[in-house]
Amino acid sequence: MHLLVETAIVDSTEYEILSYEEVDELKKEYNFLANRIDASKRKLALESKVRDAALSLSRLYSKKGRQRRSLLGGVSDVTKHTDEELMASNRKCEELSQEIWRLNNRAVEIQRRLLQHGAGILGMTHQGGIKNMPRLPPSPNSPSGTFSSVDRRGTMSSMNVEFDDRSFYRTPDKLDEFGMHDQRPPADGNSRFQRGDGRPSSQRGSTPGDDLYTARRLEEINNQLRAVLIQLTSSQGPPSPSHVPVNGTLNGAGLPEQLALLEQNVKVLQQSNFHSPPSPGKPQSAHDLERTEAILSTLWDMLVMGEEEIRSQRRARGHDPVAEDYPKSEDELGDEEVGEFSISAFSAKVQALYTRATQLYTERTMLRQKVYQQRVHFETEIEGLKDQHRNRVGNLSNELSTLSSQLDQLANIVDQRERDIMTANGKIKNLMNELDATRAEVQEKREEARNAREELTAVMEQLDIQRRKDQQRTMEDNAGRGKDSMALEAEKQARAEAEESFIAQIREKEEQLTELQIQFDEVREDRDIARAELDVLTRENEERLERLEDEIAALKEARRNVEEGKGQYLEKEAVLRKEMAAKEQQMAKMDAEMRELEGKVAGLSTEVALLKAELDSAYGSRQQRAAETAQAQAAAAALEAAGKRPQVVDPGLLQEVEALSMRNHDLMVEIAQLKAEKLPPPPPSTSDSNLEKRCKLLQSELDGMLADFENLTKQSIGLENERMKLEALVDGLRSKCESLETNLADERLRWLGVARPPPAAAGGTGDGKFSGRNITDGGNIPGENTSTTVLKNEFKKMMRDMRAEQAKALRVRFPTRLAVEVC
Repeated sequence: MHLLVETAIVDSTEYEILSYEEVDELKKEYNFLANRIDASKRKLALESKVRDAALSLSRLYSKKGRQRRSLLGGVSDVTKHTDEELMASNRKCEELSQEIWRLNNRAVEIQRRLLQHGAGILGMTHQGGIKNMPRLPPSPNSPSGTFSSVDRRGTMSSMNVEFDDRSFYRTPDKLDEFGMHDQRPPADGNSRFQRGDGRPSSQRGSTPGDDLYTARRLEEINNQLRAVLIQLTSSQGPPSPSHVPVNGTLNGAGLPEQLALLEQNVKVLQQSNFHSPPSPGKPQSAHDLERTEAILSTLWDMLVMGEEEIRSQRRARGHDPVAEDYPKSEDELGDEEVGEFSISAFSAKVQALYTRATQLYTERTMLRQKVYQQRVHFETEIEGLKDQHRNRVGNLSNELSTLSSQLDQLANIVDQRERDIMTANGKIKNLMNELDATRAEVQEKREEARNAREELTAVMEQLDIQRRKDQQRTMEDNAGRGKDSMALEAEKQARAEAEESFIAQIREKEEQLTELQIQFDEVREDRDIARAELDVLTRENEERLERLEDEIAALKEARRNVEEGKGQYLEKEAVLRKEMAAKEQQMAKMDAEMRELEGKVAGLSTEVALLKAELDSAYGSRQQRAAETAQAQAAAAALEAAGKRPQVVDPGLLQEVEALSMRNHDLMVEIAQLKAEKLPPPPPSTSDSNLEKRCKLLQSELDGMLADFENLTKQSIGLENERMKLEALVDGLRSKCESLETNLADERLRWLGVARPPPAAAGGTGDGKFSGRNITDGGNIPGENTSTTVLKNEFKKMMRDMRAEQAKALRVRFPTRLAVEVC
């Protein structure tokens, strides 16, 4: 041991000795670095979990044969995004690892400097030989004055320890002169105050109480006295020296003085024993007996004074609240009076002090073991709680980051849908503007048709007037048939010119009507295209809503897994039961709102399916569409009166509705299973309020999107009704035009063989009577019959050609129109 100490002292001579300010700064820096290292380790643990999650997502999206589109778009986009997140997580983990390595190196360097400083200080202390270190006696009123403190490194330190730096095997200075001339007390390997491993009792520390200290000092003095008695009575050679360690200070002022006086008397006794001859007249045994009695009486007085000092200290500590907490020993000194000195009383007193010291040592050992076990138990529990808290914080942080990223993705999807809806609204506005323009044009054409009808009425009236005039003229001409043929030819030519002009006007009106029909067909084609685009947009919205439901189900499944992982920890958190109940109520409210959203989505899907079925069933002639529309309206009115939803009698539509009903039922069953399997939610953290706000905002945006979708559906239904009204109006106008054409053709045929009446003066009298000559001679004219037959044949041929051209044009336009309606 001595060699090891010397080697350590030599090695510590080159160590750097720091000032107090430098040591303080290094300790502060070390504490700061320790906090930084702990924080960096926590960050590294969180980033490692993020990296593992990103790696799992990357593996999930990189599997072969995955063709389903995710919520964020194509598989390639999601794979690229997950790879970027994985690279960022790896980079953060590497940075944190490098930072922890750098901080650890700095902390090790600071710890090395502090340890070298401490070793250098200890080496300088041992080399310099601090002989008389000042002692700070403890307070006599405190029972902890004799305790030795244990620092964080496990070393014993006490204000009452005076270390002898010259040798580990030499006695203190106060006992150096005792037993001079190579006379030392014998060694006692089985000393009553040494442990089993050979270490002196001074290294065990002290217990609260002054009796143990007094007993230890008395034991040492007893050993010295025993050595003196051996020297006086033994005729053998000098015994081998022994070492009796002394460790501790006395509590009180009178007791140290008595001990010092006893040591001084022992020294005087030794000097008188070995350096002065015995007095004449007395035998050697009597002289020794007197000297022994003097020594024993001195020791007895010292014991009595020590007990008195202990009693006075006990009375002084009677009102000390700290001392009252310590239990009283069974063998404490009483207040009985001390008798006279005797050998038996002295021996009994020494044995009682030894027994009491042994019991106090045993109690101190047991107390120390108990305190050590409790400290280890408390440290283990604290470390376990810290680990659980760190794990809980890490799990909640990971869950919060995952939910935040998913909510951001959902917000982006909602924004994209809003942009799509705005685009569709713009298209609808454009179509509405075009429809308004078409309505204006149709109104103009309607005005023109009304004007043409009025003109035609006026012409028919003129024709009636002319016919009556012609009949009158014919009657007048029959009275005088001798009119010149030149007048008849002029009349026929004028009539032919009038008919040609009227036919030209009719053709012009037909051309205008054809152009109007073409424009109407174009508007209807545009409307059909817009309707097809609306159907496509509706299907896309339905698909996106389905993907959104899938993602929400996945989120619920992930959250359920997280809740299952936290089951053990939630069982120990009995204090948070009220907060968990509040969280369950919030989850129930969110589930109710989710069910409402699902009901709205199901209603919209049903309405879209009904609209699609109605549009698909809108093929065929106008009369069939009008009949089906009237039948559907009647059925809808009857079902509404009965409190049911209208259904279109279509087998394909019925199958689709049944499939949607089955799917809705399956989804409801799955939601019920998820709710039944759902565990209690985790305790609310500081970020739950932000998460609930984001969920409410997302829900409001979804409600707005559904309202816009409903408005869009209503607008499409209104457009369809307007289209049907316009078609009915056009059909009425067309039927009226056809009836006018038929009437006009009949009128032409009726007026072909009627001759224009001559003037009144040509063949009759002024009183309106016809002559008999005109009646008998001008009954049949061969030229007139021939010209009438030719004109009739020409007119019939012209009408057949016109009808053939119209039929051909209709046959050409019908396949194109049918293809557009099918699309």
